[in-house]
Amino acid sequence: MVLDRSEGLIRHAAIADLGAGLAWSDVWAYDACAAGTPWRVALPSEGASFALGLGAGFWLNASAAGSLLVVGAVPASARVALCAGWNLVGLPGFAIGVRVADLKLATRADAVVGFDPADPYHTRPLADAEILATGQGLWARVPADVTWVVAG
Repeated sequence: MVLDRSEGLIRHAAIADLGAGLAWSDVWAYDACAAGTPWRVALPSEGASFALGLGAGFWLNASAAGSLLVVGAVPASARVALCAGWNLVGLPGFAIGVRVADLKLATRADAVVGFDPADPYHTRPLADAEILATGQGLWARVPADVTWVVAG
């Protein structure tokens, strides 16, 4: 995945390991299921303690162009907990052909928003026919707690 300003997906790894050799200023994650504040942020000096779980979306502000290589085992299927409201997630594993409509059907999400570098807020609503891509985070708004099950 080539980075200038983007989102990504990893499984239970520290951002310091993923960002090794990559110039970045900060990383953000949002967990709607977390007690207290759902936002977490880390600077490069704090990257070793900033771990992300399966299906977690994150926002990494790269300070220079580069690549982020993610390696590891991919589960046969992934279960991603989503809590009522907005969730920052990524497509777990390397599933192919998963559409926004599939995510909505599986989770009852009523809105799905993706990354758009041209938008002032770097987001745009995703159409039901759009295909979700590994390595790209998205926001999904669900009406109630649900587990999103995705084949690997």
